[in-house]
Amino acid sequence: MGLSRACRASTRSWGGIPEYSFNLVAGEPGTGKTTLAQQILFADATPDRPALYFTVLGEPTLEMLRYQQQFSFFDVGAVGESIRFVNLSDLALEQALQRVLDRILQDWVRELGATRVVIDYLSGFEVELAATEAGEMRQSLYRMIATLTGPGVTVLMTAEVAEAFAPPRLTAPAVSFLTDDIVTQRFIELNGYIHSVIGVVKMRRGSHNRALRRYEITPEGLGMDVVLRGYDGIITGVPVQRGAVASPAFPGLTGRESAVLQSLMELRDATPEAVHGQTGIAEAELLPILERLAAMRYITESAQTGEKTYRDQAQQRDALREP
Repeated sequence: MGLSRACRASTRSWGGIPEYSFNLVAGEPGTGKTTLAQQILFADATPDRPALYFTVLGEPTLEMLRYQQQFSFFDVGAVGESIRFVNLSDLALEQALQRVLDRILQDWVRELGATRVVIDYLSGFEVELAATEAGEMRQSLYRMIATLTGPGVTVLMTAEVAEAFAPPRLTAPAVSFLTDDIVTQRFIELNGYIHSVIGVVKMRRGSHNRALRRYEITPEGLGMDVVLRGYDGIITGVPVQRGAVASPAFPGLTGRESAVLQSLMELRDATPEAVHGQTGIAEAELLPILERLAAMRYITESAQTGEKTYRDQAQQRDALREP
């Protein structure tokens, strides 16, 4: 039994979620970890393939569900029927980790016959563990993962990463070692604006797309955008545009105009929206740049399909660059 077609479609940009695997989604607060986890779950769960969604020391379940209802993927009719939500906050505060994990297995997973489990979020366990218990975390998690994935449960956990605009620390090494797949979400700064990017840093059972993609949280959920190109150090949170400090590569153009032209050279034929996704330059600034590039005959403008697109003029550009 594989993941549903809808679930595969929602994760196809990085290769999908393998069946019977332990997956970790790590990201800074506000990057949409919960939204992504629920988007995947609502796409896949059915009454015959039920799912459990556990919250640990996060926002109250009712508040979380009220917020998630704004998304089109959220199906009120599936709550309680295909997906059961369980808040573990009180249990995690009062009992040891192993007892919490035992309750997950015995009182909910086996009783419901769930084949998909989300735990949101892993960091909640780490926060509440006493110092004497912290060393037992890997062993307890290993037992839980083996017990869940062995009989055919796919597990997804979220983990909070606090280091914004710095090299990421995905999670404790002991936890990363146990995971089959790790997806990272993070904020980056581009040209004075905060953007969100997503990528896969580990997929144990096969190859995966290694690109870092921009994404936006839309009324439909996480909407994947273009692969970020032309920048170094994206994963640090503060990427540097390649050639940003160099002299303009083309006569008469500023650095930003050259960046737009370089983007069109890669895209070949693109809408302003595609160029914006490639460069991160705001539309209000981008449109005048495109008009100036067209006036200087570096690019041509077309509307053959009813949508305005731009293409670089390779022959004209090479002629202008000749000494």
